[in-house]
Amino acid sequence: MPSYALVGCAHIHTPGFIKMLGKRPQDQVKVVWDHDHARGRKRADELGARFVADERKIYTEVPIDAAIVCSETNRHEPLVLAAAEAGKHLFVEKPLGMGSRDAYAMADAIRRSGMLFQTGYFQRGRPELQFIKQHLAAGSFGQVTRVRGSNCHSGSLGGWFDSEWRWMADPAQAGCGAFGDLGTHALDILLWWMGNVDSVTATIHTGTNPTSGWTSGRIETQRADFGAAPGGVVLIQSSIQQPDANLTTSNGLGYWPAFWMLGAGLRSGGTWPSVGEVDILEDVNAQSVVYGTLHCGTSPGGPCNESSGIGSGAHACSGCQTAYHTYGVQIDRSVSPEQIRWYLDGVNYFTINATQVDATTWANAVDHPFFIIYDLAMGGGFPNGVCGCTTPTTATVSGGAMHVAYVAVYNKGATSSGTNIALNKPATASSLENSTFPASNAVDGNTGTRWSSAFSDPQWIQIDLGQTYSINHVTLNWEAAYGKAYQIQVSNDASSWTTIYSTTTGNGAIDDLTGLSGTGRYIRMYGTQRATAYGYSLFEFQVYGTPTSGGSTLLSQGHPATASSLENATFPASNAVDGNTGTRWSSGFSDPQWIYVDLGATHTISKVVLNWEAAYGKAYQIQTSNDKTNWTTIYSTTSSTGGVQTLNVSGSGRYVRMYGTQRATQYGYSLWEFHVYGT
Repeated sequence: MPSYALVGCAHIHTPGFIKMLGKRPQDQVKVVWDHDHARGRKRADELGARFVADERKIYTEVPIDAAIVCSETNRHEPLVLAAAEAGKHLFVEKPLGMGSRDAYAMADAIRRSGMLFQTGYFQRGRPELQFIKQHLAAGSFGQVTRVRGSNCHSGSLGGWFDSEWRWMADPAQAGCGAFGDLGTHALDILLWWMGNVDSVTATIHTGTNPTSGWTSGRIETQRADFGAAPGGVVLIQSSIQQPDANLTTSNGLGYWPAFWMLGAGLRSGGTWPSVGEVDILEDVNAQSVVYGTLHCGTSPGGPCNESSGIGSGAHACSGCQTAYHTYGVQIDRSVSPEQIRWYLDGVNYFTINATQVDATTWANAVDHPFFIIYDLAMGGGFPNGVCGCTTPTTATVSGGAMHVAYVAVYNKGATSSGTNIALNKPATASSLENSTFPASNAVDGNTGTRWSSAFSDPQWIQIDLGQTYSINHVTLNWEAAYGKAYQIQVSNDASSWTTIYSTTTGNGAIDDLTGLSGTGRYIRMYGTQRATAYGYSLFEFQVYGTPTSGGSTLLSQGHPATASSLENATFPASNAVDGNTGTRWSSGFSDPQWIYVDLGATHTISKVVLNWEAAYGKAYQIQTSNDKTNWTTIYSTTSSTGGVQTLNVSGSGRYVRMYGTQRATQYGYSLWEFHVYGT
């Protein structure tokens, strides 16, 4: 017979839970606790359970299988952590936390405990919602790309939150409280119907006074590792339609759509604005413009003029409320001084150099990872300041939505990086914590999955790269269970190993190991000392390097290269043959385009390797010539998928070119490296 502890009795659903439990004699509540002793004793009497006044004794008085947490939201974290530590299954009445920090802490503790967890989503049982679910599964509605709905609640009008449940409308105790409760029900149904979704936006309104009762809808990434490595570049961009075409600068006053990033340190005790905020897109009051801004330093004032920040001002964005446009920002740590560049539809409209602030302010704000945020806010200092009025106004209409087609993050590593050659390659390990955490998780490119070993030393994970590579860079993305002492080793036979890196002072998080030198088909992390009581656990094991020639010689590197066109002077043809995967050639944005390399003499060509940037050729030929006029095609495709393409060919010539006839994107043709091998 399962036994329960009722931990807190504050939630409005507590009486309903007690009533349901009373109808289930097979389920017995043995212990009740509440910080309000009178309320706790009342509920204990109703359940025929023991009341404990000391929360430390909830799980020590009598045997308990599971906890039902119905306390005020701001009390959830210590109560949930204690239950997880005690190894109890958990039901927590939503919302789980006050914000992302405590919610992540509780989720991690629950996951580590291995206990069952459930929260109060019961609307999946409603017949009308099940009916829609069935028809979605049957394809009755065709391809569904967007769902819009409302979740209305009359409780506040009925006085539900005027007395005993008043705390649920107090943000200091309830966070998003009863209002967030409605939103999480809607999101749960959406996920149940559709599976994973690309974006969610929300607006809330009381339906009474149009100038009050609004709030913002916000979604942010769980990952907080988006940034430029030292010497590298990161591009974060998204295709967005700003709030709808029916909004004008009169009825849209107060609307504040945003696509932005905050420094990851904010989630671990850092403070705004020193951790850095990069606003990629902001617009206010339906102006159909875009603002780009960096917030940094101290507030108010400081080196970044807070709280205004260092910004572009309003930049015209014609048609941005009626169609999708691409908004992006590049953090470039490969140049000196470092830069942040803002783009609208691929055109750079604003740039900040590191020299505009002191070095410490810049490093604290820029030289680290970020997490990404979308939100659609209503009113506030920015829209008020732009209009010189208080927003929203009586003319402001509800229902405007920000639409997101995609978000993408592109990283260009430092010179030693390039393509992750371990991605989706066969991986094996000395052991697994269980079948949920296989070795393949560490090479799947997904930081939401991980490999985890048994809880002992030593342990290892190895990757078969498929051929011999010269290794120069390894990135280990550790889960909380990391290796304090480990080696990186390479081998040609998975038997005899050579150590190319060793440490006894590992500190977890992301170990970015550059400047490595070693050759092998197999590579492994060999752990000799765990940092925790758990095993070794990696979200991702990334490997970078270049293939060995396999009997042929790299002929193209450093030789003269010529192209049909350049995107601009930053991307010359010579970049494709300089041996540096941090530079690239990029053509004009039209078809056809070509690039050729002069090998200096006639050679027998056996292999060509194209290392494409995101703008790749879908249809192209590899051609050879002895005079740059008459060309012979030795390879042709109309279905290229980009990435690193190794082409085994047969031909001869002094000149070798890639002749592109169809681009895969709206941009040009762009190659990090164009390698030609032969004798």
